[in-house]
Amino acid sequence: VMKLMKQHGTWYVPTIYAGRFVADKAKIDGYFPDVVRPKAQRIGALIQDTAGKAYKNGVKIAFGTDMGVGPHGDNAREFIYMVEAGIPAPVAFQAATIRAAEVLGVDDQGVIEVGKRADIVAVPGNPLEDIQQVMKVDFVMKDGAVYRTPEACRPPLAPVAPGGRCAPARLGHGRDPVRGPAPERRPVQPRRREDLRLERRRDARAAP
Repeated sequence: VMKLMKQHGTWYVPTIYAGRFVADKAKIDGYFPDVVRPKAQRIGALIQDTAGKAYKNGVKIAFGTDMGVGPHGDNAREFIYMVEAGIPAPVAFQAATIRAAEVLGVDDQGVIEVGKRADIVAVPGNPLEDIQQVMKVDFVMKDGAVYRTPEACRPPLAPVAPGGRCAPARLGHGRDPVRGPAPERRPVQPRRREDLRLERRRDARAAP
């Protein structure tokens, strides 16, 4: 498959984060239904290993996280997992910038140049030397405007209201400048066979 992807110039977006998050949660009793748990436990390592093999085989890679599986705010962990998989840090950053712009077919972003959109994420250190720096965002620039989290609201505190009040939050947990900390993900409930049968019948009737 990877040979064909390289031959045809097919892009691969690993979304290692989603697999790692699901695998970690599968260790918690009751988080997933028993029927789902074994696959969830395997998927994290499988996706990460596939990403490393894809890079070694010359497959074109773009950045993606499949966020919504895990809490928003942890998206940058994808860089860490890509490097762990054997993808060099510069390649990982290109996947999230110039390569992602190429996949999307846009030419006004993805690089820092005159005339391009000034969308930048800044960290205090050099992430090429220490990939963990991606989790220490100093500021975000959007269309040339700089945004910083108020000092009093930085981890381990997170904002809960526009008024600037803060409440304790776990490090790395998803944060929203208005809503505050993202809620814990609830265990997924198994779907009933009757519901699945109804969906199949509905799909069959809708098919041409």
